[in-house]
Amino acid sequence: MALKFGNTKELGGSIKAMCYAPAGYGKTKLCATAPSPLIISAENGLLSIKDEGIPYIEVTSLADFREAFLFVSESADAKSFQTICIDSITDIAETALTELKKEVKDGRQAYGQLGEEMLAEMRKWRHLDTKHVYMTCKQDRQVDTTIGAVQFVPTMPGNMLPKQLPYWGDELFALRIIPDKDGVQQRFIQTQPDMAYFAKDRSGRLNTFEPPNLTDIFNKIIGQ
Repeated sequence: MALKFGNTKELGGSIKAMCYAPAGYGKTKLCATAPSPLIISAENGLLSIKDEGIPYIEVTSLADFREAFLFVSESADAKSFQTICIDSITDIAETALTELKKEVKDGRQAYGQLGEEMLAEMRKWRHLDTKHVYMTCKQDRQVDTTIGAVQFVPTMPGNMLPKQLPYWGDELFALRIIPDKDGVQQRFIQTQPDMAYFAKDRSGRLNTFEPPNLTDIFNKIIGQ
């Protein structure tokens, strides 16, 4: 068996980031701040970046999503794109679930199959070493009934997928709208967890709150 050796100093060339927030917070707008983006669009919500002139692929099924991966990973036409923005992975999973429910009579079986198929597809994007990958995700609200605490987390259909989301990539961002010292509402990306929001930064190079610019954030992680 041939072992594969590497060096940790060579890691971090491509960033895998997921961002969650309620609708209207600007998750899609962040795509326009990424280096040389291509958008994989599943939610027909690109009007906010209409004037940016960003190429996109519309996906309306899990088969489309798989075909989009083949294009990105194999086509010479995709070489110019540095960042693949998947908007949103929650919508893709919801579309796939609708398809599966038509094929599988047992709803529990449909959810189980959804979990297996979506995790397999997401792993493909996780191991795409030649591109940054930015996934948007819907937000859910969890309540700890024992202490009454509320935490906001990324969400997808079923029980299996939401539990796996925090482990998918290098970065898990919560897009927040927070008033500044003058009371003006400002957008920030939260990179560290607190009692109300789940987030993570494996690089250790980001501040707890970063301005919403993916190019700046990716460069900071890589060390440029």
